[in-house]
Amino acid sequence: NAQAPQQPASPELQDKRKAFVEKLSSQGYIHKIDSGRILPQLWVTPKFVALEFDTKKAFCSAVYAYVHAIPEGGSGDSTQQLDLYHSKSGKKLGSFDSTLGLQLD
Repeated sequence: NAQAPQQPASPELQDKRKAFVEKLSSQGYIHKIDSGRILPQLWVTPKFVALEFDTKKAFCSAVYAYVHAIPEGGSGDSTQQLDLYHSKSGKKLGSFDSTLGLQLD
């Protein structure tokens, strides 16, 4: 049985997420988000790389929910992923998804 697709997040929730993501960017943790791809990319700075794992995971979870418009209390589907790249080297650092969470290379 295929599940009915989830309704996207409310505009109000997405506005809150956008504000948080913009704050992370203005504080120098996020270089850019490239969401115009099949697998969205989160380009992070050395400041992000220096964070504790749990903080990185929380930040990635917030960006993931924003990029994929996950409804409150919902979860992404297994095909939805967010790839992480280093803003200086261009190297892939890992990925985040709703099943495995943050996986660093």
